[in-house]
Amino acid sequence: MILGATLGSLYASDMPSALNTLHELGVQSVELGVGGYVDTRLTSPKTLARSGNAVRQLKNLLEEYAIQVSALSCPGNPVHPDRAIAAQHHQDFVDACHIAQALGVDTVVVFSGCPGDCASSKAPNFVSTCWPADYKAVLDWQWERVLIPYWREAAAIAASYGIRRIAMKMMPGFCVYNPETLLRLRDEIGSAVGATVDPAHLIRQGIDPAAAIRSLKGAVFQVHAKDLLLDSDRRAQNGVFVSNPDAPPFHVRAVGNGHDAGYWTGIVKALRDIGYDRSVTVEYEDEHVPAADGFSLAVAAVRKLL
Repeated sequence: MILGATLGSLYASDMPSALNTLHELGVQSVELGVGGYVDTRLTSPKTLARSGNAVRQLKNLLEEYAIQVSALSCPGNPVHPDRAIAAQHHQDFVDACHIAQALGVDTVVVFSGCPGDCASSKAPNFVSTCWPADYKAVLDWQWERVLIPYWREAAAIAASYGIRRIAMKMMPGFCVYNPETLLRLRDEIGSAVGATVDPAHLIRQGIDPAAAIRSLKGAVFQVHAKDLLLDSDRRAQNGVFVSNPDAPPFHVRAVGNGHDAGYWTGIVKALRDIGYDRSVTVEYEDEHVPAADGFSLAVAAVRKLL
């Protein structure tokens, strides 16, 4: 495994500054955000998708700083019931595949997306229960009429660009949010669909990341190193569902500022046990330590684990 980071973890003014920071910290790979809900100011994906010269310049920079690209990231909602949003996020995915091909990258990080509850919906409807029967009917419609057809077509588009790995982030709010839903879509679409394992998104659901990783053997395409601590008082009172953004029952933490080293050693061991040998990518979103101070500490903690 190699040490990586997401470009969005850095608050740099330009790409050379960002890559220089990563190089000085010993980071070997970077995940570039090119669409969806991520910040794309440093990557200028529209320019990369249209200009071979821009791609060559980026390749030269990456070579200068001895950093490879582990994946391109465009986590959006291409099945959003608002057609304009869906169309934009779908185009982001197509552009990501185009740029990935030009850079020689085989992995694109995405969300599965979440449709509405019927063809006339205006907003996404995330369903996490199959009872009463109304919810089961919504789930069946979302998966059979929208999600599976979309990703079957999207996987074919990715394949046409030589993209072998569609790495879905498993996050509540989207139809693929845990290993079971990830594997269901993989069974329907094929081996091009796999997981981006982000322990923080799993911990907030009460999932053991190491157990999840072992259940996904052969289907882990990307790993984000990010931690999360559940607020024991709020969880005890109200559980882990989140409807009040001002009082969530959890806090995002950097690796090294959350669970202890033994916990993370267990996660890394599970990755080794399933034969994962790609990037472990620091995604810095710690709410309590500014990135200017905390990012290098997170990188050092992950380096020590590896």
